[in-house]
Amino acid sequence: MVDVGAKAETRREATAECFVRMAPGTVRALRDPGLFTLALGGLFYSFAFFVLLAYTPLLLDLSAQALGLIFFAWGVLLAITSVFAAPWLRARFGPMPVALVVLALFAVDLLVVAVAPRPVEVVAVVLAGALLGVNNALFTSLAMEVSTATRSMASAAPFRI
Repeated sequence: MVDVGAKAETRREATAECFVRMAPGTVRALRDPGLFTLALGGLFYSFAFFVLLAYTPLLLDLSAQALGLIFFAWGVLLAITSVFAAPWLRARFGPMPVALVVLALFAVDLLVVAVAPRPVEVVAVVLAGALLGVNNALFTSLAMEVSTATRSMASAAPFRI
């Protein structure tokens, strides 16, 4: 690290510029009310997903090895549930009821991660992988079902806002 304690304080200004570019097909696809609603749900779902990934290591304050094991278990559950549990749940109960229940369970899981003692937090993080695996699979299939857009546009639109 560089010690900047003795450096004189200076005033600096920076200007940033940003623009969002969307494919015209994405904008047309999002005019579909079902797909637009699903896209908003995907936006909030993705935000919560990445909050879990980004802040859990700070919250748990564990070694890199311990975090690696936790997220390895998380990833294994995510993969297993997206391949095996999601199709079974979808066939048995339908995609929308399963997605809504899993979103509610994920919200409860995030609350547990935020307030529970550390051992319970660790279990909740790992279990979040199972919930996320189910919804990752369901969001894509739901997008293709609710939209009149092409399959390629519909499957990507919930994640392109």
